[in-house]
Amino acid sequence: YATGEIGYLPFCSPMWQYMPIALSAPEAARVSSAYSICYTLSPLLTAFISMRLKPDHILAYNYALILIAVSVLYFGQSNYAMIYLGNALLGIGNAPMIPAILAFTEQHLKLNDRVTSLLYFCTNFVSLVVPLLIGRFLQTLFGRCSILVVFEL
Repeated sequence: YATGEIGYLPFCSPMWQYMPIALSAPEAARVSSAYSICYTLSPLLTAFISMRLKPDHILAYNYALILIAVSVLYFGQSNYAMIYLGNALLGIGNAPMIPAILAFTEQHLKLNDRVTSLLYFCTNFVSLVVPLLIGRFLQTLFGRCSILVVFEL
């Protein structure tokens, strides 16, 4: 999850410029701003939802929302409105995941400073290779397939 989230936002704007829809730079920036706005506002909504639902239910509906968003982006990659909707849904689904993962982990494992540091280190260590995997092939692969959208899964 962490690698998909960290890898998507820096590369989504150039991706939509190189995809067959070939959005202009300002249009691609607007699409990525939909992700950012929803990513910023979603935790507020989840704070109220967390009063009623357990962390495992929050994780489940956010994973489902991410799957729906990636499907919308993959199958609607030639439609500007679908790209916009998919990015917004992805922002809503991604934002509350880290607090939900920590709350879920706290239910099954006593979290302290050492365990939390190890958890963050292990989940983000893989993220170091994301720019190497995606950045090198940005112009060549995005013309043929939406590798970043698939990578989000």
